[in-house]
Amino acid sequence: MRFLRFQIFTAAALCLAVLPSLALRVSGAADPPSWPQWRGPNRDEISPDRGLLKDWNEKTPQHVWTAEGMGSG
Repeated sequence: MRFLRFQIFTAAALCLAVLPSLALRVSGAADPPSWPQWRGPNRDEISPDRGLLKDWNEKTPQHVWTAEGMGSG
C-alpha cells in the first residue's frame, strides 16, 4: 500500500513538472521576434512591428525611469 502511494505521488509530481513546461514550449512559438541580435531579428534594421510612431514630437511616450551613477562604460 505504501509503495502504491509513492507511485501515485511520483506520477502526480512528474505531471505537475512536465505539463507547465510543455505549455510554455507551445506558447513560445507565438512570441514576437527577438531583438538582442545586431540590427534586429533579420539583421536588416527593419522592424516587423506595425503602428510605430514616425514622428516622436507628436506623441512622445511618458518618461518612465532614469539611472544615475552608472559608471563610464
